[in-house]
Amino acid sequence: MRKITLFAALIALACVSAPPKLSTFPGRAGAVWSEDCCGDPVVQTKPEYPKDLPSGQDGWVVVSGVLDERGWVTDPVVLASEPEGIFDAEALKAFDGWRYAAPSDPATRHEVREVLSFGPPRKRATPPASSGGGGIGGGGGGGY
Repeated sequence: MRKITLFAALIALACVSAPPKLSTFPGRAGAVWSEDCCGDPVVQTKPEYPKDLPSGQDGWVVVSGVLDERGWVTDPVVLASEPEGIFDAEALKAFDGWRYAAPSDPATRHEVREVLSFGPPRKRATPPASSGGGGIGGGGGGGY
């Protein structure tokens, strides 16, 4: 019975609910947010999986930032996360390096929001051993 309870607890920890819609959060003070505000980021820093976290944990973090006049994210904050607090620091560190197209109206402060997803790092596949064929086009004839 104890093993079943432990197994159920591990399954519950591994299950992560879907993140909330970005429109459910109140706007940042002094900034304007809309779903179609700023397009896709032109510079994105991928968040790293925390090194001290045992692998196998998935999660997400909803982050918010305010764009400066050049489109760089400033003042990043966490709006929500699951599991709470586990991936927040890595999400903020990554989001702080994002850039969007410069706002068309620099007098208005624009808020951007994103969902950053986390999953355990995947092991890289080992490339197949080389057959010694030598580069593009295979070996030999040298003719074009």
